[in-house]
Amino acid sequence: MKKFIILLGFVFGFMLVSCVSTGTNYTNAVEEQISDFAEMDASYFSWYQAQKKGWKTIVLYNCSWESYNNNDKSLDYIINTSGDKITFWSYPLENMAQAIKDVKKEEQDKAINEFLISDGPKIFKDNPDIIDLVKYKNNGYTFKLSLNENSYITNKAELISIENLNTIRQEVAIIKTENNKAQAEKIAKEKEEAEKKVRLDEKGKQIAKGYTYHGINEVENNNRKLNNETLEPGHAYYISNWEVSKSTNDIGYVWLSYFQKSKPIMIKYLNSQVKDEVLNAGVTTFGNIPINIIIAGSSDVLKRPILLGVME
Repeated sequence: MKKFIILLGFVFGFMLVSCVSTGTNYTNAVEEQISDFAEMDASYFSWYQAQKKGWKTIVLYNCSWESYNNNDKSLDYIINTSGDKITFWSYPLENMAQAIKDVKKEEQDKAINEFLISDGPKIFKDNPDIIDLVKYKNNGYTFKLSLNENSYITNKAELISIENLNTIRQEVAIIKTENNKAQAEKIAKEKEEAEKKVRLDEKGKQIAKGYTYHGINEVENNNRKLNNETLEPGHAYYISNWEVSKSTNDIGYVWLSYFQKSKPIMIKYLNSQVKDEVLNAGVTTFGNIPINIIIAGSSDVLKRPILLGVME
């Protein structure tokens, strides 16, 4: 009976060891089976880990798409992680350089795009708008990439797919619409400002009739010359942000910047009508406010500039 119990214990122990061994082998088999694939945030990716684990396919989240020109005028795009960088397709750079060798600088982007679509990875052939998309949205991508042994030497991978391309297209369409609207508003504003400058200068020329006129495009220099007491006789100047002194109407200041006001400047008015125009425009119940004026250099003993008129 005792021998039977010992034998039974031996058999049970052997079965237990066999089960543990089988379980371990199964785990190793699973590890080997999935070791060629990885999925992670791009910031955790490293080439050392990829080579050590033998990854063949990787999916990376939160990738950014970065472009740069190198010395031979070749273009490349990379996934930029917080650690390693992945060039996500491989092509001979000399082919790129040759493709744009004789292309004018302003047309090189177009030539590069055509080169990538013809010689780049398959995803570019299937989606020729990718280059256009990344100009507007360059981060938050999910990339699927294929690696091979050469990848661990060159740090290059083949781009297989980009998740949610259609959604990205929709986002880019919205961004383009907003950019186009903003650009149109900017152009309209610049046009309005340019037309306003023309109108102001026409008025300034009329006020400065008989003088050599220095208009609105020279206003910063004009203001400095007034402050430096270097206005020339026979010349008239567009002056911005002139403020009449609170103590006397025959003295004023020019604001050289938002924080800097000139020293007190003594002036004389062309006539009583001009003086009325200046005081009506620049002196209010709530205090004196900056106005734009035309002022001329003087050759009198005190060298007081002559205030010729108000611009607005």
